[in-house]
Amino acid sequence: MRIGPKTKSWGPPVVKVLWLVWLLGMVPVFPRQALAEPGLVFPLEPYKDNYLLFYTWDHTAGADRMAQEAVFQISLKKRARDDFPLYLAYTQKSFWQVYDDHHSRPFRETNYNPEVFVEPAWEDGTIGWSLRLGVEHESNGQSGDQSRSWNRYYVWPQMAVPDWWGLTTSLKVWNRFQEEKKKPPADSFGDDNPRILDLLGYAEWRISLEGTSGQSDNTGDAPLGHRLDVMVRKGAQDPHGTWQVDYRFNMPTLNRGMYVHLQYFEGYGNSLIDFDKRIKRAGIGFSFR
Repeated sequence: MRIGPKTKSWGPPVVKVLWLVWLLGMVPVFPRQALAEPGLVFPLEPYKDNYLLFYTWDHTAGADRMAQEAVFQISLKKRARDDFPLYLAYTQKSFWQVYDDHHSRPFRETNYNPEVFVEPAWEDGTIGWSLRLGVEHESNGQSGDQSRSWNRYYVWPQMAVPDWWGLTTSLKVWNRFQEEKKKPPADSFGDDNPRILDLLGYAEWRISLEGTSGQSDNTGDAPLGHRLDVMVRKGAQDPHGTWQVDYRFNMPTLNRGMYVHLQYFEGYGNSLIDFDKRIKRAGIGFSFR
């Protein structure tokens, strides 16, 4: 559901600018505490994962693309009020055919995901709790039969137990805002992806574990760390389920907040354009926290 004609004219320039910002280190140069410092004019915080997988291999890629490509994600949030936990957030995930020099290394797909949510948080002894209630839009900025978009609302409870190997677990439950069925398939109005709930389901579960080693980074005063994240979801028409595993670890030569990032994804919904294709993708790169 959207207002006005869809266009992709603004997508690629935005992606290119954000890519240059990424390379210049504008996102990871500020630690989480500095980004949220009240004295900043426009304080921002990391939201979902921020990463650059400079090499991924899609085992299921067809003739329309190279199996090798880069994938990167930028995700930030801003608290809108000091006296109320209202947040605005934006996440962008891009798939770049950077190794395809025969076709000018195009951006194959970019997914744009703005959202707004409230997130009260509290502690019960050594356990931290939060409850995120929000609405979000996700689209790929394309038109015609390449257009993909949907809107959903969600409830997302989370629990953190730092003393248990940095345990964090959450269950995101959602439903979509229904749209009218398209009359001609290329109609710019109507539901771009009527089967998305059948394949992605109505919920996903996440669990994270993290720890530190006895070594320090190149500043000499920050312990090296590692983190394991697992995501699982299942739709009614997804017989095998969808899952993703991310493993991050520091190296002594990397700056604080920068991690080597390994990722494996198998299932539906890796990108909007391929939401109805079962993807098997492995990648390596860097993430920033």
